[in-house]
Amino acid sequence: MIAQTFSPLQKKRNPLYNRRKTETGFPSPATDHLEERLNLHDHLVKYPSSTFFVRFEGEEGAPLGLNHGDILIVDRSLAPKLNSLVIAEVDGVNIVCRVVRDKTGWALEKSTGAVIPLTTDIPGQSPVWGKITHIIHAV
Repeated sequence: MIAQTFSPLQKKRNPLYNRRKTETGFPSPATDHLEERLNLHDHLVKYPSSTFFVRFEGEEGAPLGLNHGDILIVDRSLAPKLNSLVIAEVDGVNIVCRVVRDKTGWALEKSTGAVIPLTTDIPGQSPVWGKITHIIHAV
């Protein structure tokens, strides 16, 4: 079969070209309730190129509101604020901490209550790897 193309002038002259499709039969009652699928990525991820999903493992996260198996959504482009949960590299290990203020300035509070001051000798280098923007719990 050869596909037929119409020029703009032929489109006006050809009565079959402008024919509209018509539906026949009884319409489905479910068409009133059709919705788009919910995409959590659209609602929870603001900056896709700098956002990561991390699964939390361990039982020590309870004081921070974390359970074993929770999914953490971490954005590396956002600056943490007071009381933000962050992933930080402490003693070569990535841990979840809360950003707090102490007498000397900004600090990281571990789930055990230990406070680590945020002081770096190298400008622009911080132990904070990323800010946790959302936590997905299983119920």
